[in-house]
Amino acid sequence: MLTTSNLKSLVTDYNQLKEQNPQLRFREAAQSLGVSEAELLFHTGQGTLLEITPSECIKAFKTLGRVMSLTRNEACVLEHKGEFEEVEISGPVATVIGAIETRAFFHGWNHIFAVEQPKGTGIMRSIQVFDRFGDAVTKVIILNPHSDQVFAEIKAKASLVNDFSVDPIVESAKTTSKVDRLDFIKAWKEIRDPHDFFGMLKNFGVDRYSAMQIAEGECTFPFPTEKIPDLLYQLSERAMPVMIFAGNRGNIQIHQDKIQKIVPLHQEDGKFWINVMDPDFNLHLRMDLLAKSWVVYKPSPDGPVWSIEAYDVNDEIAVQFFGLRKPGIPQPAEWKELIDSLCR
Repeated sequence: MLTTSNLKSLVTDYNQLKEQNPQLRFREAAQSLGVSEAELLFHTGQGTLLEITPSECIKAFKTLGRVMSLTRNEACVLEHKGEFEEVEISGPVATVIGAIETRAFFHGWNHIFAVEQPKGTGIMRSIQVFDRFGDAVTKVIILNPHSDQVFAEIKAKASLVNDFSVDPIVESAKTTSKVDRLDFIKAWKEIRDPHDFFGMLKNFGVDRYSAMQIAEGECTFPFPTEKIPDLLYQLSERAMPVMIFAGNRGNIQIHQDKIQKIVPLHQEDGKFWINVMDPDFNLHLRMDLLAKSWVVYKPSPDGPVWSIEAYDVNDEIAVQFFGLRKPGIPQPAEWKELIDSLCR
């Protein structure tokens, strides 16, 4: 917990940072100051901590009209513009379907803020959700100026606490136990639906990254990570619909459509971003943080489902790509052909 003297120093240091670099993103400022984004929001007064449940929060998103929904991890950011259309809540999980599509896992929705931050000559208003470590789970930024009153009503549900802290980050231990490889691969090939994959991992006590390694050569196959920009360019040139999944412990955001404008960005500090910059969809992928990728096979009642999974330098999944398909319809053959061409 920040002491009074540390708190004063934090606010002063933040103001100095912004004076020196007005374009510095809030998340990067928090990292520079050695605090979580949630803590910086609370102590600079830019975020009002709310006393609402995750289910109340995601229902409130529907009332905001047109928004920009942002979900990220260290290496990948997905942004969609649209409305929260259909929201289905089942216990600790919510499914959002429509122009914005997400899967929310409420165990990771620990702190919820109404946020007002200066942007240009105006104020950017958003609802931001953070996990217990103060890392952003999802941000919903208001684009409709007529929603300001709705935002004010949400903000009125402010918590009365006058102090705020987050849990310290601890290194998560890998859950992999000793696994009989043949049994593991047999179970993998016998799953009836790709969604059964998570239950299979749990049964074997295996984390996702280790599963990729164990099954390599049978159900997973190395994919050249440096070819991911080529994948995006090819998807754009061929106007091939794709599913893109990216997220974190509390939220997975999903893109299901074609992609169009691909924009690479090399920065002087060594960061290399490959971006999709479409009118209502943006993807920002930091190639320099990606370490390993696989082509992944999963069975389904409609035939094999192939994907590309990219992992970051901490062995955490950053992004997944699938050939777009609907239930009852096989995955398009041209998707697997594209994967094969990039692996040569």
